Amino acid sequence: MAEKTISFVGFAKKESELTTEEKQTLGNIEKQVNGAVTSLLEKSNQEVDSRFKEFETKLDKMNQSGSMDEFLKELKSFKDDLKSLNKEVADVKAGGINIYDNENPLFKQIDEIYESEKFKSFMEGKTKSSGKIELKLKDAVTSITNNYTGDRLITQQSPRVVPLVNERSLNIRDLMIVDRGEDAFPAMSFTQIYDLDRNAANVSENGRLPKSSFKIREEHTDARRIGTYLDISRRLLKSRIYVRSFIVNRLPLWVRMAEDFQIMFGDGQGDTNLKGITRYEGVKCVSKYITENIVTGGAGSVKSVSGYADGNETMVEFSSPQNKIETGQKITFANAGTGLDGTFTVKKMNDNNIVVEAPYSDAVAEDITFEVRNDFFNNTEAPNISDAVAAIFALMTYAEYTPNFIALNPSTVFQAETAKDTTGRNLDLVTVVNGIKYIAGRPIIETSSVIPGKYFTGDMINGAALVDYTTLTLEFAEDRESMLQNFITLIAQEEVMLPVYNPFSFAYGNIQDVLNAIEKA
Repeated sequence: MAEKTISFVGFAKKESELTTEEKQTLGNIEKQVNGAVTSLLEKSNQEVDSRFKEFETKLDKMNQSGSMDEFLKELKSFKDDLKSLNKEVADVKAGGINIYDNENPLFKQIDEIYESEKFKSFMEGKTKSSGKIELKLKDAVTSITNNYTGDRLITQQSPRVVPLVNERSLNIRDLMIVDRGEDAFPAMSFTQIYDLDRNAANVSENGRLPKSSFKIREEHTDARRIGTYLDISRRLLKSRIYVRSFIVNRLPLWVRMAEDFQIMFGDGQGDTNLKGITRYEGVKCVSKYITENIVTGGAGSVKSVSGYADGNETMVEFSSPQNKIETGQKITFANAGTGLDGTFTVKKMNDNNIVVEAPYSDAVAEDITFEVRNDFFNNTEAPNISDAVAAIFALMTYAEYTPNFIALNPSTVFQAETAKDTTGRNLDLVTVVNGIKYIAGRPIIETSSVIPGKYFTGDMINGAALVDYTTLTLEFAEDRESMLQNFITLIAQEEVMLPVYNPFSFAYGNIQDVLNAIEKA
């Protein structure tokens, strides 16, 4: 085969109009492109020569044996390979080099929709619906409106569509465990542990082990439908580039926006709304855990008091399990007599027993009263929003539960990003990693669903889950009205369930209340 030079690029300027720098740059591009194609053609020449040599050798052998069947099979295989190679070269000549990522699996999926028999039948008017098309969509880059302004749809189209507004780069579901529901069950039940008595203790070899217990209750959630639809002109629908950018990047995010609100604030009323996480008993502002007593014990709430560590410390046994008391909290005793009246740091043994660093002295246990608070109360000098977020995460982290995000209004994020010290220097409270904003080391979800000045946080991995009863689907449909107006309806919808396993692993409230609670008096 003779070497050919293939032109890949057409320029708006004439060669005489190009500057020296432009000529040099374009010359380098042309050289590299032509070199790549020449290499491809040389490779094909080598393959052809090699295969023909194989055939010549086999032909000599078959002439001696008198058999031609094997040769004919090889010849057919070579013919097919050659056709395939010629097609690849023709595609390169026709299409040139594409700098855009057309290998995007989501774009491929949209292309498959366009090429499917189901969609072709719909476009030809043979059916009233394209059927439901299931998609797994996430990130947003571009957008369009549902109609087209202009008269250039018959021209070559760039695969880039420029948005005028930004969508959220992160949704709550992106931080959750998302399970697939069973088609036969549009509702699910789950259990919540609401009371614990973790009464483990050291005993002698033949001593009686203390008894532990827990209480559970059954909760349930039903599938709820979230979706929207758009009317799209038939002319626009014929533009694969615009529609696939729209389908992949925009419409599903509108569904996700409504989903974010339902996950946080759905009231669970009727058969339309999810029961949002903040609607569960136990979800409250962290400031209340800081400023209010976690536990209050009246007379009779202490069962016994005894010496510990050779009497240098005091062990207190409660009359009933106190599973909310944790090591590091502050307990204040009253009516306990000399030595035990006052505030001490808790060292927890189990839900029934604690130790405090106070010398043991005789006290009438049934007269003792107590209050327990967190150690965060009035403990920070001139706190800022990052300090408040750090306090929220620290207080909400316990056992297997750790907050993995914080949802804030964009205006609240702006205040954090522009916060400055007394000399006017930016505090850099917000950092950006891979396009995601972080504060106090946790990812921020910017959402208008949260009121400015408020926050929502929690453990989306262990505390709750999202169940896709039906995953997000897209469907093209039409009726008489849309046919009269030459429109197609595009429907996007999903059905989800939201089991909340531990409401106490979430918090919602005012950031200022947290700042007031941790600020040193």
